[in-house]
Amino acid sequence: TAISNGAFLDWCLRSGFLNIDLIKKKILLMNDGTRVFPLTVLPAVGTAVVNALAQAEKTKNMHCSIYGVQKSQKEIADLAKEALGPDSWEVESQDMEKAFEEALSATAIGNYSWTVVGDLIRYSLATPGYNGQFEQSDNDLLGVRPMSDEQVKALIKEIFDELKTGPH
Repeated sequence: TAISNGAFLDWCLRSGFLNIDLIKKKILLMNDGTRVFPLTVLPAVGTAVVNALAQAEKTKNMHCSIYGVQKSQKEIADLAKEALGPDSWEVESQDMEKAFEEALSATAIGNYSWTVVGDLIRYSLATPGYNGQFEQSDNDLLGVRPMSDEQVKALIKEIFDELKTGPH
């Protein structure tokens, strides 16, 4: 059984991996940021795994797809602006074709840094033919509930507060 879940929404927001910096209010769009892809919070992935194991005969040899939201980077950034206030955001754009070429050149000389590998992954999120919106999902089968915009904004606010105050 395989479970595809797209990017980890909560981890991406905490780490800035999607180039949305909640603290500095900086957004670096992947191209124009409008390519839609699946994102799932880590607890939902755990739920899917548990439920797949609980019905192992039914899910045996299946490739299951789950998601919490299917949104673009720009849509997530817009929800962050709604959650944290629209003022003082700095938005720029990154040419992902250029970032991809630079990342490939870097790996050719042995550079596998966080930025280099991140740019390879972000390129796949921003480019048709690699990763995209799930046409069908196994959310119902595996007990994963899609998130509303209000739930995503609450998650953004929670992560912002966590990052702002630091570890307790």
